Amino acid sequence: MAEGFSQVQTQNQQQVQTLSPQQIMVVKLLELPTVELEERVHAEILDNPALEIGDNDKEESSDNNESSQLDEDNEDISHSDEDISLGDYLTEDDIPDYKLQESNRSKDEKMEDIPFSDIVSFYEILKEQLAMQDISDSEREIAEYIIGSLDDDGILRKDFTTISDELAIYRGINTDEQELEEILHIIQDFDPAGIGARSLQECLLLQIKRKSNSREKELQLEIIENCFDDFKKKNRDKIIQRLEISEDEYDQALSELVKLNPRPGSSLGEAIGRIINRLYLISSLRPLKMG
Repeated sequence: MAEGFSQVQTQNQQQVQTLSPQQIMVVKLLELPTVELEERVHAEILDNPALEIGDNDKEESSDNNESSQLDEDNEDISHSDEDISLGDYLTEDDIPDYKLQESNRSKDEKMEDIPFSDIVSFYEILKEQLAMQDISDSEREIAEYIIGSLDDDGILRKDFTTISDELAIYRGINTDEQELEEILHIIQDFDPAGIGARSLQECLLLQIKRKSNSREKELQLEIIENCFDDFKKKNRDKIIQRLEISEDEYDQALSELVKLNPRPGSSLGEAIGRIINRLYLISSLRPLKMG
């Protein structure tokens, strides 16, 4: 007696949401306690010589009424910015399971919309710009590998020897430092300015070189190229003496240098901006000027 076999095909639909490196960074910042947030801010200031800690314009008052008033003002500021509080956003956990089933939903009840972030990582933005370049397939593959080697700040921490070895092992591509240098220069022409730099000094120089030619631009280049160590240590007088410039010229150049972005890859738009503003309220720091 012949046995019959039947084949049943089923289809399941799943929704998967992945977080970009920038979104993960935002979540980690939000999870940090106040003390660790302050430490993180001060660490950023130590790493970036263009940032400074502002002096407290107001002295602490022993008057309990004034202290309570200040707390109320800060609380009002926190509540006035709707985007600061994560509780304002709906997630699937906020909706009871039975309401997710259509059979258990009332006819008059409106279906809740769950917001999803549409942030695009800077890696994808760089690859889009790479697609417009007229280069060979081999050069394109090398460029994509270099882009993937950038850290979350958009800085290339790996040396060319390491990248060359990894390309040979993982991609079967043989290259040399000269070719890697040429391809990296292509990436460094992408937006945002400063992307693909190998150091803070190179990152600032890449941004300055995109400015229009002027005496101010030349002075900024001289400070970063020839006096970078003194610039990091804030040795104002040494720079003025070495470059033979006036105090006003230096102050004007410095006002432009602090607008540069030392971490071009970590530009997270409004989300990160609100987090930074919250840090200023906590630690009484002067707002950062970022280009």
